[in-house]
Amino acid sequence: MYGVNYFFSAEGNDKNSGTSELSSWRLINKLDEIPLNAGDTVNVRCGDEFHGSVKLYNLQGDDENPIIFRSYNNGIKPLLSGNSRTDQSVLSFSNFKR
Repeated sequence: MYGVNYFFSAEGNDKNSGTSELSSWRLINKLDEIPLNAGDTVNVRCGDEFHGSVKLYNLQGDDENPIIFRSYNNGIKPLLSGNSRTDQSVLSFSNFKR
């Protein structure tokens, strides 16, 4: 199953589509406005920091097709900082600061 790629960068604009590096979103809480489904990927640019609150409920991922959070580009691993809530364990994170 193929999902949608969403992109975040410090230079993004939340009026963009968020579906490519050139049209990335800036605020991580933009995730509250979209349904994340099985196979979707949230791409966060290396070297950037994102602070905020995200509520990840009613996710449609599963063991075979998780919702993936990963970094893109080279450089320092990105930082996600803030409060997040979820009712699911269908998320996969890779290459982030701890």
